[in-house]
Amino acid sequence: MMKTIVVTDIHGCLREFVQLLGECDYDPASDNVIACGDLVEKGPHSKEVVEYFMARPSFSCIKGNHEESVIRYWNHERKVENGSQPNNPMRSSDDRKKVVDSLEEAHVDYLKSLPLYLTKNIASQRFLFIHGGLFPNKSPETMDSKLICRLRYIREKEVLDGYRINLSYRSVQPGTEKSEDKFWADLYGGEHGFAFYGHQPSKGSISHWKHACGLDTGAVYGEKLSACVIGEDGQKTFKQVGGKRYCESPFLHEKTNIEGAG
Repeated sequence: MMKTIVVTDIHGCLREFVQLLGECDYDPASDNVIACGDLVEKGPHSKEVVEYFMARPSFSCIKGNHEESVIRYWNHERKVENGSQPNNPMRSSDDRKKVVDSLEEAHVDYLKSLPLYLTKNIASQRFLFIHGGLFPNKSPETMDSKLICRLRYIREKEVLDGYRINLSYRSVQPGTEKSEDKFWADLYGGEHGFAFYGHQPSKGSISHWKHACGLDTGAVYGEKLSACVIGEDGQKTFKQVGGKRYCESPFLHEKTNIEGAG
């Protein structure tokens, strides 16, 4: 039976990813794999993870914020190599420089080709795959290209429009959330399908919402790498393997197992 295996935020953890595929009983003859972004950076094998996806036509990936950042730094370095002097030279972490230096043009072309979202119908259900999130009044097509792979928390504001009061939304910088701010999936009504997302690492527990599921469980921070296996009938099962701590995260999500939140 064909399965769709959904993962996210592999971050160069190739060993853990291959182990997770085994836990999911991955069958290369029939199964599809969809990654919700961030194949690269932080872990030890970014280039190898990219090559693993490039070599398998049944593997798809969304462009995450780390792919977007690697692409921008790659383009910047090529301009410098060609003698250009940027007005605002880019600063980069040692890890990003190491990743970019390891990549060849074919790898970067692959990262550039990645979409910002994917949709897929399985049985009678529609699924949406993104890296970050959506504003309540935006579709994947109309969402800002940077925010769709970065959005976490949302701040609502009432705006008077003639005799009507509308709500406007803006993204909240990580670490500056207020008690009234809401995680984007808490406001998502499922209009574009049941959503799988990454970007917001939890302390090992999968984040379950009414119309969404967060699969970033902090593998690269020593927590777990997670997958959702969707069968041909649309039924979902979850698998996890242990991660190894390659770096620290200031944004490990405390709110986990929020089943049924709406």
